[in-house]
Amino acid sequence: MNWQQLQYFEKLVAVKHYRKASEMLYITPPTLTKSINNLERELGVPLFYKKNNNLYLTTYGKVFHSHIKNVLKEVSDCLNVIEF
Repeated sequence: MNWQQLQYFEKLVAVKHYRKASEMLYITPPTLTKSINNLERELGVPLFYKKNNNLYLTTYGKVFHSHIKNVLKEVSDCLNVIEF
């Protein structure tokens, strides 16, 4: 798991669409898909599921997101404090 995967995950949660999220992240949809698939493989659980072309968090995804959003915020806050 790496920082970039966590940022990708957070953007995908916010946008709920691979193509739109990839555009906002300035990456290709296959790159985003591969990164999320690798994250899910590493965690050993699915984070998202699709239903009627809509993207939703699984129960595991909801739990993971509840913790990751706090981690991302803390790191962002820390970087803002140390940057001049």
